Amino acid sequence: MVRAIIGCLVDIGRGKLDLQKTVSKFKKGEKIKATYLPGNALILKKIYY
Repeated sequence: MVRAIIGCLVDIGRGKLDLQKTVSKFKKGEKIKATYLPGNALILKKIYY
C-alpha cells in the first residue's frame, strides 16, 4: 500500500497523473493506475506503542 501511494504521488509530481482526477477517483473508490515503487528501500525504523 505504501509503495502504491508514494508511487502515485511521484507520478503526480512528474506530471504523469492529474491531481484533481486522481483525488476524484480516490474518493469514488476507483482504481488509479500508478507506478509502484520497488520494495527494496522500505525499512521499519521505529515502532511507537
